[in-house]
This record gives sequence, C-alpha cells and structure tokens, in this order.
Amino acid sequence: MTSPRFPAGSTIARRDMLDGRVWTAAGHRVLADDGTHLQFVLWPGTRTYSPTTWIDWFRTGDVSVRKQAIPDLAARNWTLGEWIWQDTAVLTWVGFDPDFNLQYYQPITAGTAYWKLNFERPVTRTPHGIDTFDLLLDLIIAPTADGTGRTRTSTTRPGASA
Repeated sequence: MTSPRFPAGSTIARRDMLDGRVWTAAGHRVLADDGTHLQFVLWPGTRTYSPTTWIDWFRTGDVSVRKQAIPDLAARNWTLGEWIWQDTAVLTWVGFDPDFNLQYYQPITAGTAYWKLNFERPVTRTPHGIDTFDLLLDLIIAPTADGTGRTRTSTTRPGASA
C-alpha cells in the first residue's frame, strides 16, 4: 500500500515520537518518494531538536551525561534542546523494511564514510513528514582496508560531534 507522496525538493520533518511526545525532530530534504520508498538527506547546519542530555554529551564527551538519557526516556522525563547538525551529510532510505531504515553518512571535511542500519518503530507518514521512534540500536558497516567492511553495534549517533 502506498501513501501520499512528498515532492522531490520539499522539506519534511522526521520525528521520533514516544507517547505523543517528541524525542527528536529535524528537517530533511526529500530526494525521491514513490509513496512506499522515501529518500531524504540531512546536512551540516540543519537545525535539529534532541534531548538536552544527548546535546550535553556531544558538547562535553561526558559519558555519564549520555547514560542519563536512557533513564530520562524510560521515565518520560526529558527536555528538548536545539542542536545544529555537524560534520556529516546523512542520506536516508525509508521503506525497505518496517523495522529499520538505511543511512549513509558522508563526512564533509574529514573522516570515513559508513553505512548504518537504524532500527526503529515502523514509520507513520504525517502531512508534514514522518514519525517513528529510534530504538537506540544501530548496525554500523564501516569500510576496511580490504574493502570488505566490518560491523559494530552502537547506541550513539556517530557523525554528530561537538
């Protein structure tokens, strides 16, 4: 079943929603959408909104602050703050499977590009974009010297730095 399409070049909101509350939100530019498969991009300089614990962790590197985000989430007690996306362009494909999206992270100035399977709740289309919820589990496929790649799991958001 297909859904109404978002025109190429339009801006949509991708939100992580839990119990009717926004956990994260960011604008993305639509590259393609056939009503089932949606491709969009995020780049450095884009205004995003995330829990302040994540933002503080990105800015300070303090792991204890990062760890507080999970109890805050479980208690449904978080505060959103503004974060300006940095360092990577992120191309996202939605619609291959209801339980994940595929992302490609391309560093802008330095670093190594990589692919990520982002496990999340099934996407719901809204008039302004898509709602889902990131399950905080990622499968990252990073290139190796022989070109075969290696995988690791992560509960961080690589590509976003202080």
